[in-house]
This record gives sequence, C-alpha cells and structure tokens, in this order.
Amino acid sequence: METYFLYFGLVVLSLLNSMVSKYVDLNLKRILVFILLFLIILIVGLRSVNVGSDTIEYFNSFNFIRYENVGSFRNLLNNNFFGSERLEPGFVYLNKFLNYITPNPQILLFLESILLYGSIYLNISYLSLNPSLSAFFVLTGGIFITSMNLLRQYMALALCFLGYYFWTRSDKRKALFIIILATICFHRTAILFLFLFLTDRIKFNKKSLVIGGIISLGSILFFNPIIQIFYKVFPYYASYSNKLDDFGSGKTFVIFNILLCTLTLIVGLYCKKVGNFNSVFTFNRWNELSLFILISIVFTAFSWNFTQADRISQYFRAFMVIYIPNCMYMIKNKKVIQNVLLISYIVVFVSYFTYMLVFKDNWNNVVPYLFCF
Repeated sequence: METYFLYFGLVVLSLLNSMVSKYVDLNLKRILVFILLFLIILIVGLRSVNVGSDTIEYFNSFNFIRYENVGSFRNLLNNNFFGSERLEPGFVYLNKFLNYITPNPQILLFLESILLYGSIYLNISYLSLNPSLSAFFVLTGGIFITSMNLLRQYMALALCFLGYYFWTRSDKRKALFIIILATICFHRTAILFLFLFLTDRIKFNKKSLVIGGIISLGSILFFNPIIQIFYKVFPYYASYSNKLDDFGSGKTFVIFNILLCTLTLIVGLYCKKVGNFNSVFTFNRWNELSLFILISIVFTAFSWNFTQADRISQYFRAFMVIYIPNCMYMIKNKKVIQNVLLISYIVVFVSYFTYMLVFKDNWNNVVPYLFCF
C-alpha cells in the first residue's frame, strides 16, 4: 500500500504543479518542474536492487567488472551479460570508472536517474510551452516506471533527448556525436535515433500518416522476412525472437499505444490547421516530433510479433511529452477544444499509469517499491 501512496502521491503533486503553474511566470514554472523531477530523481536513484526486473543484473555486472583488469575486458565483451545480451564497450568502461569512485553499485542507478531526468528537464524547460504538463506526462506516460527497469536503454534515451536539444539549437555536430555516444556506451538500438537527421527532408501530413499505417500493417503481415533483415543488422537480438501469442496485457499495450499515437497525430494535424506556430514551437519542431510519433507507431506495430521492437519505439514515443502540450498551446484561441483535449489526455494518461501499477501484474517488478536503505 505504501508503494501506491508514493507513486500516486507523485501524480497528485504533478497535477497540483500543473494547476499552480497557470498563475506564475516562466522562471517559477521551471523551478516547480525542477522540484518535481528532483523528487523523481531521488526515487529512481534510491530504489532497491529488487525494484526493476533487470536491476539485479546491472548490480551483478558492476560488481563483476570491479575485479576485472582492462586486458580482460575483451573477453567480457564477447560473453553474454549473465545469460542475456552483450554489454556495449562504453558501458563496461563506465562501470570500471565508477568502481574507482565507489564500490557501491547504487551509483549506477543515480547516474541513470540524473542523466535521464536532467536531459528531460533541459528539453521541457526550453522546448515545451507547458513544462508542468510535460512533467506530468513524463510521470504517467511510462517513462518514470520503465526507467526503473531498462537502465542502459534509458541512459541512451537521455542522450537522445540531449542530442535533440542540440539539434534544435542548430548544432548538428554535437547532436550526431551524442547519439553515436549513446550507441557505443549504452544501447546499440540508439543508432536508429539518427532518423532525426532525415526529418528536415520529410514532411508530415495526412499522406505520411496513411503510409505509416500501411507500413505498420505490413510489418505485422510480413513479419518473417523483415525480422531476418533485422537480425542481420542486430544479430545479438536473435535470442529475443518472441512474440505476443495471445490478447493479454502485451497486445493490449500495443493496441493502446498505436491508438494513442495515431489520435495524437490527428490532433497534431488539427492544431496545425487551426492554430498558430511560434518562436518555440515552429513548423520544423512540429514536423520533427510528428515524424517521431509516426515512426514509433511503426516500431510498436512491429512489436506485435517481436516484443523488443517496442523498446525502439520508446526513443521516439517519449517525445510526446513535448508534442502534446505544444499542440494544445497552439489552439489557445479555442478554449473549449483545448480544455476537452487537456481533460481527455489527463484521464488517458492517469488510466495508463494506473493500469501499469495496479492491474498489470507486477509491471517490470516496480511494485512493491523499496528504498535501498
């Protein structure tokens, strides 16, 4: 019961934060968001080794690397990560470096937490037109819960957020370097975030949405030849050859995420038609984030037969935390529609959060929550 008070207490605090932010200036909004994300950093960083299905494996690898010398790292990289997947070279050396600072593997959880929510704060502070609402979506939309399990991937996601921030500052070299760093150090799949560099050549519109739908359907119908190509690019994922065999919670989440992303893109098209862009949320920002959500639909559909593909979709789906508030801000001259959308999204995201914690049996092993002390 204490776990639910903790998690849902954060949700209530986040909603209060959003309500108060209407009456304060931008600087105070950023301070309120910082306080909320700081609390999340503490909860994610101070979690017990028993919180998160994979956390124990990262603790084991951290302790194992402590006693390995540099010369034997090549052998470690060629072996499986405790029967799972191989570690990226940069991640192995990062673990070794952290061991020089402290032998306590808790430092790894804190590093992930600070890196992820620090990069998110940077993005929503300067790219979101409603930072408090963005923080609410970070909490309830899956990022918070999943960050307590997929450590390496969410460290990669943190760098993708950071790379996107530099991209919006027209510093493409830094963006490229950071995305490649995420691939080398944390998770190989982050290389697919280089799709960012194609967004200035592709325009999102109704036609793009239809094409994305056709590709998504095709990925389900013609899964076998597609997956063989994927295995050639990422051969170490062949061991993850699994699919959702029934209409249980797995397929429920696939359907839900596809519908949510599709409806969000339809909302985005509507807001573009009747609303106005501004110096923060320009047409280019709208186009990029729309394409991110569209590509996330494709990978989510692919996860119907290959569950690990949903991890790739999370690199792109995560940017809904900026896209949704900004699209709603565009139609501030249509208060009724704006309020209906706001209430609808709050209900949907709170329902999503509740389902993960209460109705989905032990989602990612984050219930019950335990502190490390």
